[in-house]
Amino acid sequence: ILTFFRSGFAGINVPCVLVTIDGSELGFENLSSVTTDDRRAAEHIIDMLVEHGHTKIGVIGGNPETSTASKERLFGCRRAFARNGIEFDEFRQYEKSHFGLEGGYSAAGKLFRKMPDVTAIYSMSDVTAIGAIRAAADRGIRIPEDLSIVGFDGIDLADYVTPRLTTIRQNREAIAARSIEILIDMIRGGSAVHELIPFILIPGNSIRQI
Repeated sequence: ILTFFRSGFAGINVPCVLVTIDGSELGFENLSSVTTDDRRAAEHIIDMLVEHGHTKIGVIGGNPETSTASKERLFGCRRAFARNGIEFDEFRQYEKSHFGLEGGYSAAGKLFRKMPDVTAIYSMSDVTAIGAIRAAADRGIRIPEDLSIVGFDGIDLADYVTPRLTTIRQNREAIAARSIEILIDMIRGGSAVHELIPFILIPGNSIRQI
């Protein structure tokens, strides 16, 4: 996505705001951005799993070379693993997935084969987390008794799966409100700004202490 903006945005000279994508590295004077602090949110999730006793943690996410969110969240994962003194074998522990139910199902199956000792999975979206829950159930793996799972996004469906999914919710209302405020200010002559909006942890029943 950012590659597209680097190559295609230069000819646009009206004020713009990127929403849920960090545009601070692009360097366009007429482009602002408002997004969740994806790095810190991912760190928080890994820290939380470690605090619950988990060290064998698998991660399901998109392609960090093409997905800005996946890149930032993977960066946060690496930093949290390092800070907690846990080796992170990206080939073994990180599984790329399309952000969908089927993608999550398939990615979880690959993690189970590569990491038979896995005790927790952080999925970079709720829909892939839900797919992973189904993949676990089809293998007789109980959530959270045998495997803890955390999602990301805070979609409504996360509150209705069994067990209720622990997830990070992006503060969509605050992101939308600030995006509009910043755009109006830029139209009136203000400078571009790039803001990170705090995330919200939504506790569920998909994590257990080990």
